[in-house]
Amino acid sequence: MESSFQRALEFARSIRTRHLRIGPTIEVGQPLTVENGPGPGLSEDDKQQLSYWLNELGPYRKGPFSFFGEEVASHWNSDAKWKHCNPYLAEDPAIRSGDVLDLGCNNGYYLIRLLELKQSGQIYGLDPAPPFYRQFRFLQEMLEPGHPVRNIKFIPADHQALKGPQKRTAGLNHSAGADSPAAAGSEMHGGNAISGTGAVDSAGADSVKRREDSLIGTAGIESAAAGSEKHGGNAISRTGAVDSAGTVSEKRGAAESADQPGSLELAGKTFDAILCWGVIYHRTDPIELLRTIHGALKTGGVLYLESMGIPDDPNAPYPRAILPAGKYAGARGIWHVPDSVTLCNYLHRSGYRDIETLETWDYSGELNGDTGMPVLEEFLDTERPGFLKDGLPAPVRILVRARR
Repeated sequence: MESSFQRALEFARSIRTRHLRIGPTIEVGQPLTVENGPGPGLSEDDKQQLSYWLNELGPYRKGPFSFFGEEVASHWNSDAKWKHCNPYLAEDPAIRSGDVLDLGCNNGYYLIRLLELKQSGQIYGLDPAPPFYRQFRFLQEMLEPGHPVRNIKFIPADHQALKGPQKRTAGLNHSAGADSPAAAGSEMHGGNAISGTGAVDSAGADSVKRREDSLIGTAGIESAAAGSEKHGGNAISRTGAVDSAGTVSEKRGAAESADQPGSLELAGKTFDAILCWGVIYHRTDPIELLRTIHGALKTGGVLYLESMGIPDDPNAPYPRAILPAGKYAGARGIWHVPDSVTLCNYLHRSGYRDIETLETWDYSGELNGDTGMPVLEEFLDTERPGFLKDGLPAPVRILVRARR
């Protein structure tokens, strides 16, 4: 029996268009109908089917998007983060001309925004959550062959796929070679050290059909929110962070990571630049994540690391990070919330060089409450600026750049 997702892809192919406008809202297709105006557009029946599939594939975390004039709201106003990060990306030759990976790419919003900057080189996305993969593939199949978005490679797997099958027994340790993160010394970077505690070939390619079948599940779309267990009280911690939704449990070890979709495709692949935005605080072992990314960068390659964090305290004698007891700022699956010094120390202990904090900003206005999902503003203490209602520091966003 034909799967629900395959039917969605078939519908997307039936209304293919070359029209894509990249901007704060990513617009696919002309917002005209056959009945009400000249030019390309959709019939009323196609409009109804489009609405059905967008509803089935939702909710959308990143965006917003517009499909043939139908607006799709997203939990995040993703253009707000792009405005902070874009100036640094736009001036970087590794971004403009190299092979770039967006690790934790969600539904591909930033993969498409990267096309604004690219002159050459390949764009890759890596994310293990099936709903995000389906949303991107639905959009990708809606565009005609030869469109630049069709060349983006989305691998439905987590960061373990970067290790490749040849490292299936490597565990979390790296050999202490001269260029190995494990060989990094214990010197500080900006403060006291924190103790180190798949690809789609092209749209519609036959080689990914079996993978897509395996990602479909039931007709319902899984939630992308990761659970979080309570353990003790809130604490200031030197360790930290989340299994994002859909990830392979780290407890299964490195051996199983080699069996993920994309492991063979990424074996030996290295990148000129890697974006890792909104991921590290969702990992229980941030050092393992950073060392894996380090191993996937070319020598001289650049990492743009963006994280939820807490503001730096110039009076604090040591770096700080919050380890929440459960939810933090209304969000599940948050394992650690570092200040910028702690985040830089993670990178230093993972073998990176030329580490610099580029920007820190308040993101309380970036979440869209109209989607019915929680927004940061609901949890802020209005009588005590800079804090949440539960007494913990209110989060900010931190952007750091580092090189291998």
